[in-house]
Amino acid sequence: MSRLIRVLPLLALALFLALTFRESKLRLVAIEERSVSDYNGDTLFSGEGSELRELVPSGRNDELHWIMNVQQSIRDGDGRVRNVDHDNAPEGREVHWSSVYASWIRLLAGNDEGKVEWAALAANLVLVLITTACLTVLLWRFFDPWIATLVPFSMAALLAFRDTHKLGVGDHHAPAILSVVVGLLLLMISVRQIGKSKGATLLACSSSLSFALGMWINVVSVIPVFAGLAAAIVLHGLIAKGSVSDETAGEYGRLVRFWAWSGGLFSLLCYLVEYAPANMGWRFEVNHPVYSLSWIGMGEVLALFFRFNDRSRVRRLVLGLGLLSVAPLAILLAGMDSMQIFDPFLLAMHNRYLAEFQGLFANLALGSSALRSIATLLPFVSIAAALLIWIQIRKSKPALLLLIGFFPAALLLILSLYQARWIAEASALLLPLSVALYSVSGFRLGKVLVFGGVIPGLAVFALGAFAISPDADEVRQRKIEKDVARYLRARFGESTILASPDATTNLLYYGGHKGIGTFYWENNVGLKRAARLFASPNLEEAQKRFSEAGIDFVVIYSWGGFEKEYLKLYQEYEDESIDLENAFLTRLVERQEIPNWLEPIPYRLDGQEGDLVLIFRVVPKMNPGEALAVRFEYLLEMGFADAALALVPLLERVPGSLPAQISLCRAYAMQERGQEFVEVLQGVLNLNSSSFESLELVDTVRLSGLSLLGGQRDLAAWLLEESLARLDKKMIRSLNGEDLRRLLDLVEALGLNGYTPELRSFSEAILPPSLRR
Repeated sequence: MSRLIRVLPLLALALFLALTFRESKLRLVAIEERSVSDYNGDTLFSGEGSELRELVPSGRNDELHWIMNVQQSIRDGDGRVRNVDHDNAPEGREVHWSSVYASWIRLLAGNDEGKVEWAALAANLVLVLITTACLTVLLWRFFDPWIATLVPFSMAALLAFRDTHKLGVGDHHAPAILSVVVGLLLLMISVRQIGKSKGATLLACSSSLSFALGMWINVVSVIPVFAGLAAAIVLHGLIAKGSVSDETAGEYGRLVRFWAWSGGLFSLLCYLVEYAPANMGWRFEVNHPVYSLSWIGMGEVLALFFRFNDRSRVRRLVLGLGLLSVAPLAILLAGMDSMQIFDPFLLAMHNRYLAEFQGLFANLALGSSALRSIATLLPFVSIAAALLIWIQIRKSKPALLLLIGFFPAALLLILSLYQARWIAEASALLLPLSVALYSVSGFRLGKVLVFGGVIPGLAVFALGAFAISPDADEVRQRKIEKDVARYLRARFGESTILASPDATTNLLYYGGHKGIGTFYWENNVGLKRAARLFASPNLEEAQKRFSEAGIDFVVIYSWGGFEKEYLKLYQEYEDESIDLENAFLTRLVERQEIPNWLEPIPYRLDGQEGDLVLIFRVVPKMNPGEALAVRFEYLLEMGFADAALALVPLLERVPGSLPAQISLCRAYAMQERGQEFVEVLQGVLNLNSSSFESLELVDTVRLSGLSLLGGQRDLAAWLLEESLARLDKKMIRSLNGEDLRRLLDLVEALGLNGYTPELRSFSEAILPPSLRR
């Protein structure tokens, strides 16, 4: 039995790796299956890098921006991306995402732009596997096999944290949380080693380096942990006063000061690597020297709670409090511009509409199974167990380890109850707490709770390794959004598109387009600009604002949009007074008032009951006949024949408009009004018999089809032969899907030559899926 216990960590690690490999294999297959697109290949795309982005990883968007940023850094030959022009177009916006995480992705990709997608989606998984193995060995070295076994079990069973490092989830939260967990464990070990060996200082230095890396990646993840550590040391200093010798207390104090000073210097170095020399501004949402100074100040103050007796006690207290006050004073003096995350507009957007900013229980209620909810919450019982055990041993040396594990985990749990975005870090911090709890000898209940709490999570992990059930609606919607982005790129090239924030990310990523607003504090200006565009008080003002912003398209999906929320936020937080009932968005979507400067672009989703994609192209003002014809053809192609035919009386009122007369002729044919059909067709042919060569391709195709229907086969063939002689990709792109399908069918029906294999292949490629043969 003793041999089995000695190798237990290796067995646990092997099981963790085997199940992770199995789960990752299933996720790999799922990602590849849902990433198959109808619009791929160099045939359709000329934009730099756009053809390289194919994968549909998950419902998250952070990884997509990481991939775009890393690809841009490779193209630019610079390890740091400080600005992008694809968001908040045309001005662009700042980027403050950590270059150290981007460098990790680049390393895994071999600095190859084409491999960045998979590298980013595997980056967190690889990092966690390496960290799990290293921590298992580390805790085996300084504790015992049982405690070392906790590492792979925790990495598998703490579900909220594990969700951050599965294959296909590629953002910075996992490495930031890992840095905090490793830093906390190293600090606990260094405190435990005081009086035992000379390795405590080296361990403390390693801890500070890990925390500094965490600050570099995401300073917001580290600050609450520092607050928890401060509370732990202050409480222990007050409660356990006199329980250790002055010499031991002095060692504790020196260790804390060394940890804080080395960490402050490390984090300052990280800041310089990230921003020096040209971008050293006043951005406090990310790592900044003021936080380094506050860390040092915290260490100076906390060291005094270990009765660090020297004659400079008062001086150190003044120095510490002064340094601690640097960050809040700097933020106060710099004002709101230095902390965009506290902008009322952005705060309201996050707190009201983003799930991760809602409470923990509200998030668990969103489709989480009972077993998963239990597995998520049960491990937190160890927090209560730690508190009860600390009460009994509060004046002993192990009490400090228990508090160091307890306060950060408890504080993050409290934050999670308010905003669920903290739950992943709170879960991960249960590992240091479990280590401290298990290392306190003589408390069997605590040990039982530590291992018992992870059993449901292990069950969920094991089940997930053999069955993955992605949300079918989410997968379908993401695939549609990808294909819409590709379709617009194939037909119109790179465009500036107004859409909801998540839809904008997909349009940027899959189509290489430019957008206005995405859910990032760096783009607070872009979010407000997008809201202002949707909230335009009337159609005339909307046209003016769209022109000023350089908008080419408006894209709205019937699922998961954020357009109405934009209106409410804009009305509440911006100075402009608007009437929501008459705002541009309301009139466009709910009243279906399409202004004569917007051309609806058909994109039909066959077999998708209730789903709708609305695409509008910004064009020069159309005359009434043109606008009517565009609307008629749009409704037909979208499958709303009755609504299209309801426009017939209006089409009859514009006899001088060629597009309207062609559409009227089509309507009469559909209604089997033969006499009227012949009369209108003959009128169109007589009107333009001498100038057919000047017709737009779309009118030529429609007129050719009508001529064939009217029995004038030779005229139909002649019209198309003239167009085929000058046909190119640009002309093909000008056709809506139905007209392009009609062109291909007419060429085949009339037996015409001149449609080259290359152009035919291109035409088939850009057809919407519903119109392919």
